[in-house]
Amino acid sequence: SSSPWTAPGGLQDLDLPLNGAAAELPGREPKIAPMSKNPPGVGIKRVGKVEPKEVAPAGPDPQGRTTVMLRNLPNNYTRDMLLELIDSMGFRGQYDFLYLPIDFQTHACLGYAFVNLVDPGVVPSFWRSFDGFSNWSLPSKKVCYISWSGPHQGLEAHIERYRNSPVMHGEVGDECKPLIFREGVRVEFPVPTKSIRPPRVRKRLETAANPPRANVKSQ
Repeated sequence: SSSPWTAPGGLQDLDLPLNGAAAELPGREPKIAPMSKNPPGVGIKRVGKVEPKEVAPAGPDPQGRTTVMLRNLPNNYTRDMLLELIDSMGFRGQYDFLYLPIDFQTHACLGYAFVNLVDPGVVPSFWRSFDGFSNWSLPSKKVCYISWSGPHQGLEAHIERYRNSPVMHGEVGDECKPLIFREGVRVEFPVPTKSIRPPRVRKRLETAANPPRANVKSQ
């Protein structure tokens, strides 16, 4: 069976959903594709690993897994748009967790979302409904596909994953935060168990807005 997909570069395990966040981690450098020797536009291939498409489960997962990833979502989709879509497909009340990571700098979604279904028996129909889906409410040629989420599975695992994350800090907009539901109604996310540090992106944005003055020597 296929192993659960995780966000490239360990993004899923970062506290913040930022495209450039990996560059802040010690010992990690952005991977840069080598320069092509071919003339512009000739023999250029897309760099990146192609993930094998997972087969829709025929029934409830024997391991009891309930958390899936919606992948290849339009980057201009918002969390509310995704919620409305899922509910319109007949799954209102059938999921208790949803998280659509947002890039804090561009305010665009990163193209994937985590959804936890309330029961393993719901997963096959949810999978079939969204695997290959392309009828977006905004113009887009993207085709959604589904995979199992990893390494976190289930509501409790995701609560523990995010309750102390900077994404839950008061400075972060509500539209960027994960949600939990009970019988289709949003409920408060459990309170953190320790002090939440502010998102690191704040310092980076403040520096960009007010760059330090350069030392200019008089001629």
